[in-house]
Amino acid sequence: MNELNSLQYLRAIASIAVVFFHCGGKARIDFTVGQSGVDLFFIISGFLMMVITNERSNPREFLRRRLQRIVPLYWVVTTVLLIGAVAGFFPSVRLTAWHIVSSYLFIPSVSPSNGHIYPLLVPGWTLVYEMFFYLSFSMVLCLRTTERRRLILLTTVFVVLIAAGQKLEPEQAILKTFTPMLLEFFLAGCWIGLAWKEGYRIPSFFSAIFIGIGVLLLSATMLYGRFAIDHRLLFYGVPMLLVFVGVLRYEQIGAVREWPMLHFLGNASYSIYLWHTLAISAAAKVAIMLGIGDISTFAFLALAGIVVGSIGYALLERPVLTAIKLSGRATPGGVQIAANLAVETDFRKLHQQRLRLTRLPPASDEVPIEAPAHRGGGQLNPFKTRR
Repeated sequence: MNELNSLQYLRAIASIAVVFFHCGGKARIDFTVGQSGVDLFFIISGFLMMVITNERSNPREFLRRRLQRIVPLYWVVTTVLLIGAVAGFFPSVRLTAWHIVSSYLFIPSVSPSNGHIYPLLVPGWTLVYEMFFYLSFSMVLCLRTTERRRLILLTTVFVVLIAAGQKLEPEQAILKTFTPMLLEFFLAGCWIGLAWKEGYRIPSFFSAIFIGIGVLLLSATMLYGRFAIDHRLLFYGVPMLLVFVGVLRYEQIGAVREWPMLHFLGNASYSIYLWHTLAISAAAKVAIMLGIGDISTFAFLALAGIVVGSIGYALLERPVLTAIKLSGRATPGGVQIAANLAVETDFRKLHQQRLRLTRLPPASDEVPIEAPAHRGGGQLNPFKTRR
């Protein structure tokens, strides 16, 4: 059984990047490039939804599994924040009944605390996009056709929404949320996932080039500040896409080694993402009391966010996922449900969805990963796996 270690490592990097971004705001250190971690999360999400489903996937079970994976922990952390706000621990948080309800239900609404379209738990804004993507993806799963045709339809719908958003520039919270360029990152991940399943690959020497260019572009965004944020697709999305494709190619040729700590942080990335803002807020008060400098504050806050999130994973998220997995085995079809939950936790079941990855010696560039044979005759695509 093979694991996609690269995806775990990328999840860890994405969550830590977001932590660093929020730490920078508290420590007066500019790390806006950390926002690119969100773009990477969206690309990974699109990729995974393609590789854990197939033409026979049940849309209702798909949506049920996604809710089981995302909702429990999000509701717990949101409730902790709500209790803390009521108790006065977070004086900057303003509460209204509608904003609380909409936050729990993943409905976009304007926050009374800052005037932006954020839920009560600010990092939850990305989960609103995730839920919209899951709902859209489950709807195309209802179509009994090929995966490629489903994805073409989903792409068409998202492109229309993006174009409408650019043209109309709506101000209403729901319309403004579901018409941005961010939807493109899900699509990019989906198309890469389909290419992975169909056996497409790039020449191995491009891996280092893609990763190098991606990292270089991300580093360059530090010079552009607000301009980079306003042109997110170019400065964050494209570089992260290059890094993702490059790292995934290394996975195909078996060049990704096992790093236990990074693997754990990948597993814990969702908990780190949800808990880190609460941890940073508390740690910032301690840093002020200690009177430490900006760099020391940044390091202290980052450590607090990562450690608290990791503890949350070990003590809460992992036991909850295990309980759901075990309960799934006790229901009709539970074995399949449990298998997919394991996929979403540590990617150990990807081989069950036509992804039996054959580890290759790094020197061999002609031995293919296991993939459907070339169909249709004619000349092979140079980027397609050779049989």
